[in-house]
Amino acid sequence: MNLRVWGASLLLVASAAPAASPIQPGLWEMTTKIDTISMPGAPPAMAAAMRRPKTIRTCITAEQAAQGPRGIQQADKSCKIGRYDWAGGKYVAEIVCSRPTGTMTTRSTGTYTPTSFNSKSQMSSTGQMKMAMTMTASGRRVGLCKR
Repeated sequence: MNLRVWGASLLLVASAAPAASPIQPGLWEMTTKIDTISMPGAPPAMAAAMRRPKTIRTCITAEQAAQGPRGIQQADKSCKIGRYDWAGGKYVAEIVCSRPTGTMTTRSTGTYTPTSFNSKSQMSSTGQMKMAMTMTASGRRVGLCKR
């Protein structure tokens, strides 16, 4: 399972807001941290490397922000949004990514504003690389996108 893909999927779930209360477009900085991880048969160094916090910056366009999660999630066609409930600055979300190598399911809960979010997630995968983990993510809008 491509670890960048699951990380991007989590960030997409965590950073998107519904059309009724859109996130602000612009440059967003998002950080993920794996709190617990279980990867049977994997070298201990692999899990240790994955536990290091990771920060990315990404540009969310006005079009993506207006479409909410479905507009942003389009980057990975193997992922489908399941449950997606937003109200009063809180959310619950589920995303399932199905590939020939296995299936990854991520369930997240969190809080959001138009310029920030915080989330907690549980991820499990089946197939070639079985794993389970819990993680936290946070993000904030840091400015305009550079063209």
